[in-house]
Amino acid sequence: MRLFFTRHPEAWEGGKLKQAVYEFMGEDIKSATYNIRRNYLTQFFNWCVREGIFPGKPACRIQEEKR
Repeated sequence: MRLFFTRHPEAWEGGKLKQAVYEFMGEDIKSATYNIRRNYLTQFFNWCVREGIFPGKPACRIQEEKR
């Protein structure tokens, strides 16, 4: 999560979170790295939704990459 928010500090600003997630996940990385990032983001945003920080999960539609 530190890497995500270091690269996209503006993600907390209204309306920019989903775009930041897609940019972060759209980088040219290996499948294993992609899936690790996806899992971290999914778990973090699930927690944010449970805590009432976000109304919905921006990473929920990102599919796992297959090798």
